[in-house]
Amino acid sequence: MKKLFLFVVGLVFITQAFANDYKLYLWTKYPKGISYAYGLEISVNNVRMGSIKTKEMAVLHLKGEKKYFIEIFDQGRSISSEQINNLTDTISYYQLSFEYRGFSASINMDKQDAVAGGLYVMQPSNYTKKLDFYEQGLDESSNGPAYGSGFLISSDGFIVTNYHVIEGYKKFTIKGIDGDYSTEYSADVITKDVSNDLAILQLKNKNVKFTEPPYSIRQQGASTGEDIFVLGYPLGPALGDEIKLTTGVISAKSGIDGNISSYQVSAAVQPGNSGGPLFDNQGNIIGVVNAKIMRAENITYAIKSVYLQALLGMLPAEPHLPAATTIKDKTLAEKVAAVSKYIYIIKSE
Repeated sequence: MKKLFLFVVGLVFITQAFANDYKLYLWTKYPKGISYAYGLEISVNNVRMGSIKTKEMAVLHLKGEKKYFIEIFDQGRSISSEQINNLTDTISYYQLSFEYRGFSASINMDKQDAVAGGLYVMQPSNYTKKLDFYEQGLDESSNGPAYGSGFLISSDGFIVTNYHVIEGYKKFTIKGIDGDYSTEYSADVITKDVSNDLAILQLKNKNVKFTEPPYSIRQQGASTGEDIFVLGYPLGPALGDEIKLTTGVISAKSGIDGNISSYQVSAAVQPGNSGGPLFDNQGNIIGVVNAKIMRAENITYAIKSVYLQALLGMLPAEPHLPAATTIKDKTLAEKVAAVSKYIYIIKSE
């Protein structure tokens, strides 16, 4: 009896820190109960890069600024290909659908909208192994740093950002503390929540003292239609060190595919906003910005603050969180001025 199943592969192009190096993310997703023992081989410009099996993610490190011919092989037989004419202009997502009947296979490749552009690509819990492949002549040391945003959550010095901002890197620095952008401080990763794309950092220099931030974590969930604002550092060094503000509303109380861990908001964000705080109109933290939909107007996602609270509760020593916001009666401009010195640039190398 012939078997029919669907096999989906997603390709996402992500720019890294405004250099000419790119990462092509390739992952596999199978229907429940289906496995694929052999794996698919990946070729870039006729050079075999490696193979990927069930629930694995491959990251292809490419130089960019030239044409790429991506080809997928099934046990030595070419089953799909895609020509990328200008990688520097390509932030796109492709879905490959395979139908197997016996030993024959048909292939369709469709371009889709995607969560991309330097923001969160997918839930890491969806894959079990990460594979790194490098284009000829490109090694890990040539990759530039990645930039994101982060914010102080307590006077203990705990700094919140996204997991994807620090994923795969070994060195982390933070600047913007007390509005000082000339000094970079080394930091350690204290804890992380991979599934909810959260991480907590702390400075290595224990002599740096922090004051209590003027905002608190909101205990109640937000409602659709509430006013919100976002602060962070979009596009990293390209736009300078001054903090950037965008405003909007809660568009929905769920994220992509109805994911209840996220809010959808209308505030515009860019790569570099990842890890920045989402505030309600009183200045309470209600989320952590982590994703957007490319080629769509102002569709942004943020992890709900309840998941941040759960992560903070897992720290060995419970942080001293502010009991309440002290800025709720201030104007928006006054709120921004009050919180800006607690929102930082995160650099990962």
